Amino acid sequence: MTTIVHGVTGAQGAPVVQALEAAGLPVRGLSRAQGDLDDRAALAAAYEGATGAFIHFPITPDPAAPARWAANLAAVARPERAVISTSGGVPGDAASPFGASRLSALGELAERLRDAGVVVTVLAPRLFLENLLLPPVQESLAREQVLTYPVAAERPVAWSSHLDVADAAVAALTHATPPSFVDVGAVPGLSGADLAAQHGTSVTYRAMSPVEFGGVLAPILGSGAAAGIQGLYQAVAAHPEALAFTAETGTEKLLGVRTRSVRAWLEGLSAHPVG
Repeated sequence: MTTIVHGVTGAQGAPVVQALEAAGLPVRGLSRAQGDLDDRAALAAAYEGATGAFIHFPITPDPAAPARWAANLAAVARPERAVISTSGGVPGDAASPFGASRLSALGELAERLRDAGVVVTVLAPRLFLENLLLPPVQESLAREQVLTYPVAAERPVAWSSHLDVADAAVAALTHATPPSFVDVGAVPGLSGADLAAQHGTSVTYRAMSPVEFGGVLAPILGSGAAAGIQGLYQAVAAHPEALAFTAETGTEKLLGVRTRSVRAWLEGLSAHPVG
């Protein structure tokens, strides 16, 4: 069973490759150079003979791109199974703050692949723990023992890591009867105090505003990208219910995969530092 992994060197794709290889499953990786989502012929060639796929869409400033990419994949991809990561949010949720065009396109892709006979599992994480590695967050943590993030302190969040998505993807690709949809993240969600406590007994949490977050990110990511992130967290503030879910739709219930704790994730970073 050869599995196509999109974004093979990226934050989500690379852990999926590692998890598949650890499970003894052959992998065929796609970077943007090897199989650009806008190149339908290249995608068709890449998918030749593949029996599985892990699909997610990169961040893009082009609002029309996700629908175009979905159409291209739907036209040529015919693996036996596919796992689609939304990278945040639930397709079909009209109030989702996580990017309506991308979620709509991924939902449409899932349905078109199913109509073509592909067994599809959609994975829906919420916020990634890797976001906490951003320099402004880490600098505040190191300097003041304060974990800062643009989510209200009392709001439960189903935090997950890219490693959790990878575990869920392998489980879905190898499951006897994989579910069509799975939420990925901590159940019940973690409040700001819960998140801080996982970082150490002396760590406290402070909710920064989305505007403040955008301001500290602008020198690092550029004003355009920072404005987009600011807008995301402004939308999150307006629809905080989108950040958590119940255990009935989670990975442990549906795939037998338990989301790692924040502390376990941190210990993994210590053992295998990023960068």
